[in-house]
Amino acid sequence: MALNNAVTSSLIMVDGYDHIVYTGVNLEVAMIRAGIKEMRKNLTKYLESVQKGEEVIITKRDEPIAKIVPIPTKQPKTLANREQLRSLIKPQGKPLSQVVSENREERL
Repeated sequence: MALNNAVTSSLIMVDGYDHIVYTGVNLEVAMIRAGIKEMRKNLTKYLESVQKGEEVIITKRDEPIAKIVPIPTKQPKTLANREQLRSLIKPQGKPLSQVVSENREERL
């Protein structure tokens, strides 16, 4: 049995915004589509939508020219032990013991 991997798109209007909905096998994504003039007038609303996880396509004469997408949030790393933490720290410059020894010699 072969799966149909075709992706289709349709344009719908929700809350005064044009949304492009892509559908296909394991795919259903909604994107907001706005012209430059509309984007300038309602930038705050579009940025709020992006903050909620939606993507915004900016168009110029109905041709897509840019896409605003949410920045993926970084999950804090959890380390199992101190050795993992130490492996992440890269030594730079002289060892501390050498710096301390040099400072002592300068004072004498």
